[in-house]
Amino acid sequence: MPAAVPYQTADLSAVGLTEQQCSESVRYVDADGTLFAAHDAVGALLRDAGRGWWLLGSLERVPGIHWLSGVAYRWIAKNRYRLPGGTPACSLSDRH
Repeated sequence: MPAAVPYQTADLSAVGLTEQQCSESVRYVDADGTLFAAHDAVGALLRDAGRGWWLLGSLERVPGIHWLSGVAYRWIAKNRYRLPGGTPACSLSDRH
């Protein structure tokens, strides 16, 4: 499975990202160095995770599902601090 690291501890400039970009949405850099953002990052990570996860990640690319995954991603991102496991660190109220 690909490694996941918090952007606050990652060498962002080494992969062509900024702190601003990473604070706006989840980012994923694949083995080829291709950058993905938001729901596309989640889909790419799932495809690269192997086993049965690649199927779920591949479904995310289907046009209607891709649109719906974008809607779901934005809703979850906006409300992540309200969801189970959410912490005050997830709140956007103290940012920008």
